[in-house]
Amino acid sequence: MYANPLFSVVVLNHNKKEKVLRCLESVLKLSWRPIEILCVDNASQDGSPEAIRTRFGESVRIIERTENSVTQARNQGFLAARGVYILSLDNDMLLPDSNLLEKAHSLFTEHERVGILTAKVTSPEEPDKFQSEHWWHPFERDTHQDRSFLTDYFPEAAVFLRRSAIEETGGYDEAYFMGFEQADLSIRMARIGWKILYSPSLVCIEDDTRAEFVTKRHPIHYYNIRNKLWTAWKHYPLFEAIGFGAARSGVSLFRGFRHGYPDLILKGIFDGLFPPKAIRRQRSPLNSKERERVRSARKGEVLHP
Repeated sequence: MYANPLFSVVVLNHNKKEKVLRCLESVLKLSWRPIEILCVDNASQDGSPEAIRTRFGESVRIIERTENSVTQARNQGFLAARGVYILSLDNDMLLPDSNLLEKAHSLFTEHERVGILTAKVTSPEEPDKFQSEHWWHPFERDTHQDRSFLTDYFPEAAVFLRRSAIEETGGYDEAYFMGFEQADLSIRMARIGWKILYSPSLVCIEDDTRAEFVTKRHPIHYYNIRNKLWTAWKHYPLFEAIGFGAARSGVSLFRGFRHGYPDLILKGIFDGLFPPKAIRRQRSPLNSKERERVRSARKGEVLHP
């Protein structure tokens, strides 16, 4: 029997066979035991599930989905996982530190109200530098990437979750599909007193780059603006929601016209302003105590200089 609690690693995959194999190879090199490894495959057509079975056998449990949905797949993985703690990864993540889970467990133990640990996401070219496209924390990257602090943001490509926090919040909103789902979850975490901690000791390498999405036509632009407006509708008082939505719609429209996808932004704004019933019924503006918690998270707090 192991003295340690079970850690589950949930890897999300869609048509990235070679990348997910490399990701799972690095997961299997982690030293923590007991460990449970799951791969949620989002209806891949490139033979990913078969390749995983051939390479890893029973070491990796595969959940095969028949439709592609990022938020549904992540939640399905969380529900299937048995661990007290969960490491959620995209298929392009590599784990260079075999003691990664030991460090995460130590932080979860030290900070009982931390529901999420967010990692230092680097690249193969610059393994010591946080990738700029993932830095949306309340502090400057150059001065704070090697400091621990409380934050309101986490890149969902590599995130550690406390099971009890996920159970209490319900995980990601599955209506979002993808895009801005982490911001909505962050607010729901803060509303009930859970915190998010960034630690530079938790290093994960992203074996791909997403910066080019800003300048390329991609459905993520539609989902991002739509889901930002849905988040405002769900959590903010009317006038604050209007201000939040107007500012972000303006920025998104500017980028859309500049890079050639204004139709995606306009459709996202329309669908964001007229949300489905599943979103409308979630409207619950922050009360004064919840607003203070959200503001405190957004402001951030440095723990270790």
